[in-house]
Amino acid sequence: MSRATPGEKATGGSRRVIAGPDDLAARNLISVVKNKLEKKSYASVAKTYGPGYLVIPIRNPLFDNHTLECIKREWAEASINDLGYFRSVRLTFEPVVNGFVQPNWAFYRLPAKRT
Repeated sequence: MSRATPGEKATGGSRRVIAGPDDLAARNLISVVKNKLEKKSYASVAKTYGPGYLVIPIRNPLFDNHTLECIKREWAEASINDLGYFRSVRLTFEPVVNGFVQPNWAFYRLPAKRT
């Protein structure tokens, strides 16, 4: 959820037990990216300035290589009508190595998805 995007409703966290957190995180992330790539309100900005970059920060204390693999799988299976307002989608995250969050952000570029 972005507080920078007008019209989007802020949502709170849940206190329920979540099974399969990596799969859930991947599905939720791809849903957010899909909504952004299919959002027609970006047309005027893209027309004026050209396509931009969609940068999605991931702040998830459970994020690791398995989470990224789940995201890649969900992305490959997703049906998205990319309207072309972004040059690329980039994920930023703090990688976990041997159980420790690294202080530097890492980036992953999702492959182009045109239907």
